[in-house]
Amino acid sequence: MIAVNVLVVFYSTKGETERLALTAGVGAIQAHGSIRLRRLPPGPEAQPSDMTAGQRETFERMSRDYTPPRPADAEWADALILVTSRDGRSHLDAYVERLPAVASLEGRIAAPLITDAAPEVLRPIYAAAAAAGMIVMPMTGGALESVEARHAVGRQVVTVARALKSGGPMTG
Repeated sequence: MIAVNVLVVFYSTKGETERLALTAGVGAIQAHGSIRLRRLPPGPEAQPSDMTAGQRETFERMSRDYTPPRPADAEWADALILVTSRDGRSHLDAYVERLPAVASLEGRIAAPLITDAAPEVLRPIYAAAAAAGMIVMPMTGGALESVEARHAVGRQVVTVARALKSGGPMTG
């Protein structure tokens, strides 16, 4: 079986987007992909003092538990699952726009996902990924509310990346 490396990058301050990233990552593992899970650093608008006690605890835990994406992660990856909420879109967009400066992404998969069923918010991320030479897998019409739907995204990303690497059909 051809090895597939998947970089899961997400922007989350309160944990909902983290859950989407984790379940998509589990799907990639189910399809026998290797994953790296990375959290974009929070921007200045993320003020713990404006959060509930539970949100603040989640924010602080994520700050301890996750490494920000590094240039070596993008070089390693065959596919990137890019996860955000409406509030974090500009951070993820900026990350994707900087990627060509650190790694050649030509022919790699980009799968942008959003937590709140607003795929139109992802258009700048689609455009930045395509401009970097990536093959963009847009979020399909189905909602990502169920765990199984989120797992299916991760599995599909690995299936497509493996087929591209092997030059064979995209069956899974």
